[in-house]
Amino acid sequence: GAHTVGYGRNISKGGIGISEEEAGVLLRNDVIRTIDELRRNYPWFDDLNKSAREVLVELCFQLGAPRLAKFKKMLAGLQAHDYDAAAAELLDSKFARQVPARATRLFQRLTA
Repeated sequence: GAHTVGYGRNISKGGIGISEEEAGVLLRNDVIRTIDELRRNYPWFDDLNKSAREVLVELCFQLGAPRLAKFKKMLAGLQAHDYDAAAAELLDSKFARQVPARATRLFQRLTA
């Protein structure tokens, strides 16, 4: 069967798909939803610096809130505004072993 989104838009091979603009709308909505979820789960989210907020949004979007919650030491470092400790904890994770380039990029954003 065809894979569809929304109200029956065919996104299967040979279907109409979605435009770059439509993908942007979906992404913006996902980011807003992710930020709302982070604010609910971590009341200190808005107190973080911009880079740390962006890193958390990216991690939560990619991993989902339940998997992000397992990064207890990294989250504790962020809450304490100890970005170096948080970054070190991020690198010492299964996530970093699975996607080392992405983890290194996020590490660098936290320690900048």
